[in-house]
Amino acid sequence: MKHFLLTIYLMLQCFYALCTLPAPVNVTIDSLNFHHVLRWIPGPGTPPGTMYNILYRENNTTLEIQHQTNMTNQKLDLKYPKEVYRLCVQASHDLFESPLAGITFTPFTQTVIGPPTLSLDGCGNCLVINITLPEMGTIEKVYGNSISFQIDWKRAGETQFKETRTTNLSYMLGNLKVGTEYCVRVHTLINTNKQTQLSEWKFAHTSIVEPNRVPAVVAGLSVLFIVSGAGLMLLMFVLFYTGFVCKLKTHLPRSLTALVEGYLVTSERSQR
Repeated sequence: MKHFLLTIYLMLQCFYALCTLPAPVNVTIDSLNFHHVLRWIPGPGTPPGTMYNILYRENNTTLEIQHQTNMTNQKLDLKYPKEVYRLCVQASHDLFESPLAGITFTPFTQTVIGPPTLSLDGCGNCLVINITLPEMGTIEKVYGNSISFQIDWKRAGETQFKETRTTNLSYMLGNLKVGTEYCVRVHTLINTNKQTQLSEWKFAHTSIVEPNRVPAVVAGLSVLFIVSGAGLMLLMFVLFYTGFVCKLKTHLPRSLTALVEGYLVTSERSQR
């Protein structure tokens, strides 16, 4: 009787082993700037047509199926970046399901922050550095004032570089040589997340300071006003002289004046 029961038990175990799906292996997550993709590899002997259940939970809540796919990757929308997630994958085929395979993931500390984008503007003996983070709104919302930047800089062709730090997205690098090419790169620093990427070197020239043109402009305007004034005076003289503006009063000689007066008196007497 004992041998019979042992035989049945072994047969059930063999049947269970044959009917159980292998669990997925190498479960990982790719996370860049809070965009998450869960990946896995089908377990050895996984039959074609197998589906995969994606289950996850925050902290100590209950595991729930969030997605189902026949692929070996799945995008995840993890709404609480500071929570600890348990992410699991389960193979499913017909009526059989595999054991769970999973990982623990905290977006706040484990997502990779991509390299910042730089723009450089020359300003005489300085460079103005403007920094833009990928997904800036999300990153600033999650990390707040804990974000800072390490700025590395050097002259073009040099191997040794200097560094400075700032918490601002715009920084002026001063006391540089005018008209010289410099190389700049920026590394984002976050106290709670060391998964940050360094930017590539970016090149720019400091600009040559142009001479002050204000005195020349003032002198030019002064000459223009003087010439304009002289021209206006000359024009008015010509207009007066030709009588277009005001006809000049002409004085007759005394002899002609007496003759005219005598003629007028004689005319009056004759009429009487």
